[in-house]
Amino acid sequence: MREQQEAPRPGALIGRLFERTVGPTRSRHEVATDESELERSQRNFNELLQELRVAQAGVQILFAFLLTLAFTGRLAESGTFVRANYMVALLSAGASAALLIAPVAQHRVLFRLGSKPYLVQSSHRMASAGLALLLVSMVSSVLLASDAVLALPLALVATAAIALWFVALWVTVPWAERRSALAERGPRSRAARWPAKTSRPALHPRAAAPDEPRDISTAT
Repeated sequence: MREQQEAPRPGALIGRLFERTVGPTRSRHEVATDESELERSQRNFNELLQELRVAQAGVQILFAFLLTLAFTGRLAESGTFVRANYMVALLSAGASAALLIAPVAQHRVLFRLGSKPYLVQSSHRMASAGLALLLVSMVSSVLLASDAVLALPLALVATAAIALWFVALWVTVPWAERRSALAERGPRSRAARWPAKTSRPALHPRAAAPDEPRDISTAT
């Protein structure tokens, strides 16, 4: 009796059709091997700057709104809870703006010094801290606005729901995907992604004067 061949799954058919049209694709744990450390740092820094542009626009608008709110005169008539909540939102927005703009300032100071791997790691940390403070500021702003139109218990419930929604989208979902990706890459993925010590490439020496010898070994 002839065995019937198993019908291919729809996902396999779609994958074969996709490979025929655009070529084979890499899995998410495959990385390019023809990319140097400096090129990878440059690409990571450019991607980080694109992400910071989105966050900077949001935190600057929120910070400007909170600053103008202090001059409306309504905060002076409010209670201690409202003013304390306002200060939490204002200070966290200001600190978040400082952290999200700091990579640009550091890049200006360290321009053409071969510090791109350091910029990538420090900018990643500052962007993460800035997003955390931005979350605090946005949740406090929601509580500030909700308290003005709702009773305090309802305002707390609405703010807690918004806070959980932010945490789910900004923390829970991406970190679950991160753990899954790291499990597929293996235990040495972190060491490959964040090397313990990166050597800076040598800079091009400045043009030496006729009576000044050129010393390439001192370039750092």
